[in-house]
Amino acid sequence: WNKEIKDEWLLRGGNWLIGKRVVFENSNSECLRCHTIEGKGGIAGPPLDGVANRLDEDQLLAALLYPNEVIADGFGDYSAMPPMGVLLSKREIRDVIAYLKTLKNQDLP
Repeated sequence: WNKEIKDEWLLRGGNWLIGKRVVFENSNSECLRCHTIEGKGGIAGPPLDGVANRLDEDQLLAALLYPNEVIADGFGDYSAMPPMGVLLSKREIRDVIAYLKTLKNQDLP
């Protein structure tokens, strides 16, 4: 990740329940149009189950703000995901990060 991220407060203190609602229901972000969680959603993007095992909080934030910086293996050279900083408020991004940090595979460290 070669982008310097400002507003580090986005990484901590979010409400994961509100973040879950943004991921599942927000018409601006439409996360599940491309990503799956627990078998629900699309297949155009990588599944979000276990994302907290694969990415740390800085990487999660960078993936939301700069989705073309690092593309998940098997998903081409360019991400169709729009930068979430344009679609969501900073508070919503913070809440989404809090929710994504809960998505861990229980069998992995």
